Amino acid sequence: MFQQAAASINFDWPTTFCQICQESGWNPDADSGQAQGIAQFTPGTWSGYGAGGDVWDPQDSANAWAAYMAYLSGLYGGNIQQTLAAYNAGPGNVNKAIAKCGAGWLNCLPTSAANQAQTINYVNSITACAGSGAAPGSSVISQALGSLGIDTSSLSLDPSTWSSTTWIIVAAAAAAVIYFTLS
Repeated sequence: MFQQAAASINFDWPTTFCQICQESGWNPDADSGQAQGIAQFTPGTWSGYGAGGDVWDPQDSANAWAAYMAYLSGLYGGNIQQTLAAYNAGPGNVNKAIAKCGAGWLNCLPTSAANQAQTINYVNSITACAGSGAAPGSSVISQALGSLGIDTSSLSLDPSTWSSTTWIIVAAAAAAVIYFTLS
């Protein structure tokens, strides 16, 4: 679902994978109290991009995520960091930060210090994860799973379709890749 949604807007699959990991851990029932579903939409954003769908339905969320990310990516000229920050903190906050601080915009988000730190962590975590090769289908994950004797040729690249056993195996491999990449 999400892999197809990302492809439909020419958005990077590793970044998509890591973003949804950060948002909900790929849990379609995630509810932070402020945002809901696998892609963690606030009610206001969902009303604009959910197209009458169900925030708890992964396919509806994938479609809404694609529409919103296409909008944000277009708004920020394809700048991944600004697009991710806007998904997390809202485009109004990112626009104000860019206007106020230019290239240092990420440290200028006009939110509380805790929210600013959370958005900086959000952007940095996703970009580090995406660059680490931790996404399903990456050669690093395929090699890690292959070393465990697991055939990845028939593994769906979209975690929303995985069984709990598949999740555990791939999550362990991804965690190992991220740990060794970042340490």
